Amino acid sequence: MGWIAVVGTLAGTVIGMIGTIAGQRVAASAAESRERLQRRAALRGERKIAVDAFLEAAQETEVAAANRKSLSDKEKDHVAKQLWSRHKQLTLICSDELSTAADNLANELGHCLWQGAPDGQRVYEAIGEQTRLFRQAAKAELTWSEQ
Repeated sequence: MGWIAVVGTLAGTVIGMIGTIAGQRVAASAAESRERLQRRAALRGERKIAVDAFLEAAQETEVAAANRKSLSDKEKDHVAKQLWSRHKQLTLICSDELSTAADNLANELGHCLWQGAPDGQRVYEAIGEQTRLFRQAAKAELTWSEQ
């Protein structure tokens, strides 16, 4: 009878250890998931700030390009520097797709600022497709997914 008590005690101890280990693994996994989601949320926040700053600089450049004949080269240079500074900040933390869209929009805006819109178009017409593609890529970048 004594050996049954020993086996029962050992079985209870083993079952308890297995339960403890399993519980710790579940808790660790949940903590890792929370941390991963927090990191993704923080990165999304950084990307959103960078996208907003780039869009603001792009808007200022669009307005300057529309009024380019009344601006000095120094004023155009200031606007262009703001655009490219925001562009560089964005492309450091975004996907290749968004980076390419930002490159194309910034290049088109730069062309309109320094040479004017092609074929007598208005600036917003000249940049329309690049703006649409940038917004589409930015939206995809900022869409929240828990995957």
